[in-house]
Amino acid sequence: MKRTHILLLVVLGVLLAVPAGALSIKRSPYTIEPPVSKGYEMPYTLTVYLGNQMVVAYDGQTQEPVRYMICSSGKGNITPRGTFTMPATYTSGWDRWGGVYVRYPTRIKGPYYFHSILYNASDKSLNMESWRKLGTKASHGCIRMTPLDAQWINYNCKKGTRIRIVNDRAEGLKDIHDRIRKELDRDGHSSVQPTLKPTPTPPPPIIEPGSTATVRIKSLQKQLRQRGFYNGPMSGNYEGATIAAWNAYQKAKGWAEDSIATTEEQTEMASDEETVALNVDLVSGDTGPIVFKVETRLKELGFFAGTPNKTYDQAAVTAVKKYQLAAGHTPANGKLLSSQQPELFSVTAPTPTPKPPLRLGSNGSEVKALQQRLYSLGFYAGAVTGKYQASTAQAVSDYQAAIGAAQTGEADSALQARIAGDNAYVGAARSLKVGSKGIVVKALEQKLSELGYFQGVPDNAFNAETSLAVKKYQKANALAQTGTVTRVVLKQILGL
Repeated sequence: MKRTHILLLVVLGVLLAVPAGALSIKRSPYTIEPPVSKGYEMPYTLTVYLGNQMVVAYDGQTQEPVRYMICSSGKGNITPRGTFTMPATYTSGWDRWGGVYVRYPTRIKGPYYFHSILYNASDKSLNMESWRKLGTKASHGCIRMTPLDAQWINYNCKKGTRIRIVNDRAEGLKDIHDRIRKELDRDGHSSVQPTLKPTPTPPPPIIEPGSTATVRIKSLQKQLRQRGFYNGPMSGNYEGATIAAWNAYQKAKGWAEDSIATTEEQTEMASDEETVALNVDLVSGDTGPIVFKVETRLKELGFFAGTPNKTYDQAAVTAVKKYQLAAGHTPANGKLLSSQQPELFSVTAPTPTPKPPLRLGSNGSEVKALQQRLYSLGFYAGAVTGKYQASTAQAVSDYQAAIGAAQTGEADSALQARIAGDNAYVGAARSLKVGSKGIVVKALEQKLSELGYFQGVPDNAFNAETSLAVKKYQKANALAQTGTVTRVVLKQILGL
């Protein structure tokens, strides 16, 4: 039977045959599905019909519908309209966003996601109001769905998937919307809990000179860069420097250097965390095995106080700056040039001079710097005096608790280095209001952005826009709408 004669509607995890008359969705002239771009390689495209509160998944090549999903978009007009490209792949069974949990979030753009209906933060029980409102505008801008549908998108629609969000009502969707809602009401919310298993990623195609699989070539270039072999742009062209980098990887693996990236070789490289080269200049934002190798080496030498995580973040930049100063490299800007890397891994690599420990009774500029940093991170609420008193010791102890270290209240050399370079951990020791500054403010704004309350660019300054977002959060959570954040509320928003 031809594909155009059948539609598989997946509702509640069961494949339901849909009558032939429901197969075609007739659209108004302004809702005609535009063709995907030339060379589109994703298996699906997604269209969100806000007028119907439905998401339709289309076959990436034929553009025929393959799955219908009921949804709840943002109240009013908060959900963005337009055509977007899925920016990243992120799989998480549960994600805590402020005072709620969601399942299987997949980013659309900025703070807007596809994700499940809401779950209560106290015990991960389903938020029944979110369940009852499914199929109507109810969110803060994201697209809420059944957990099963959110999981399907999370597993099957990867980075590069085309997403369209339109105001339109597509003819034929109302009946499907109503039918799904009746099925949900009949079978209950427990029937939509995810039972699917991850869909295997399709094997990558062979890449050889002359290949035009742009998306796949870009992926190959990215993986080669993450392993330190390729230092060029993500051009999508398999030529010159890209071929040379692939041959260098083949040589490192002991394979034949034939300029051909076979399916088997690409599959093996995807899980290869060991084979790296030192041919890439590393800068903030880089990721991958080569970054992990550099972080691990910096930690061995005593420059890196954090946990190696394959991300060239602020902690890594800070560690590299310290290494560059110790090695006499100028400028000491945190950019690790490929020419500096052989020395880093040599037996003659320098080590830092340990700082004296700071404890009750300590005084001076080192204590002042520690207090300033802990204040910015939200662990310290006192005055920056340069005197190590009980309040400073408590802030250090709270930071140690946050990172899972023994709570001694003393800051040895390693802990001082970690606090100076670590912005991943924040505390709730102080309340925040207009005029407040620090990394903890940025963390607050990022959380409010994820929840759909903050529309700006997160930074370290608590301004009027931040206060407005806080008021929206307070209103949604039945709190006094003051626009300021107490320590209790800060703790709740940050999930501490």
